[in-house]
This record gives sequence, structure tokens and C-alpha cells, in this order.
Amino acid sequence: MPPSDLDIAQTAHQWIALHGDAATAKAREMVEPMRKKDDKDGADVWLRIIVAIGMLGGTADPASQAEGRGEPLKSTGSASDSASMTTPRVPVSP
Repeated sequence: MPPSDLDIAQTAHQWIALHGDAATAKAREMVEPMRKKDDKDGADVWLRIIVAIGMLGGTADPASQAEGRGEPLKSTGSASDSASMTTPRVPVSP
């Protein structure tokens, strides 16, 4: 079962907290190893996280967003909701 939009948003928020301006670049580094392991689902999760980083205000370039395959995250609450998300629910490996 793929992670929910909330799980993706929480992970993106955590990634931004850990990596700051390098969050998108660090997340992009996770995609290729997944593809090399033929883990399409894992790569898709990281592509969704990259899009979420951009939506949360992290550094994201248009090329990284264009390669995402998941649906864009839809806002389900206020800006304060995303500020309180600190616990990732998707396994995040360095």
C-alpha cells in the first residue's frame, strides 16, 4: 500500500528540517538507487517527496517536479498543520 499524502508531507517536512536548502537534492539522490534495485514503488515515493518538498517551500527545481509520477498533494488544512509535522512515517534512509 503506497504511503498517504499525509505521510509524504510529513516526510518532506522532516527532510527539509534535516537538509535545509539541500533537501531536494538529497531526496533526488534517493531515486536512482531505488531504480537500480528495480524498486519502482520506492522511486515513486521519493519522487512524491520531492514534489512535496517544493510545495512546502523547500528548494525544488522544475525538472525534479516534472519527473514526479504521483498526484500533487492537496492541502487538507491550514499552514500551521504542515508546520507541526515532524515525524516521518515513510522509512527515510541516509
